[in-house]
Amino acid sequence: RAMEEFKALQLFDAVCLRHADSVSLLLGVPQVTAYDAKCGHNALVIAIRNGDQKIISLLQAAGATVVGCAVGSIANV
Repeated sequence: RAMEEFKALQLFDAVCLRHADSVSLLLGVPQVTAYDAKCGHNALVIAIRNGDQKIISLLQAAGATVVGCAVGSIANV
């Protein structure tokens, strides 16, 4: 469990930093839709807020959704 949480945090960091290659490598993480209580949302919400279409597409293809998350403001709109 601790390793899965660590990998999920790595995914969040990669999305926040807009590193699409790292996100692509981390998509094997079982918790691609993990909700980060500290941030109040998941990796897909961060990608949407950043306006990063490539990462949004990668996360959606891996099954991430924004169900139950508040998207809030979106960059570059």
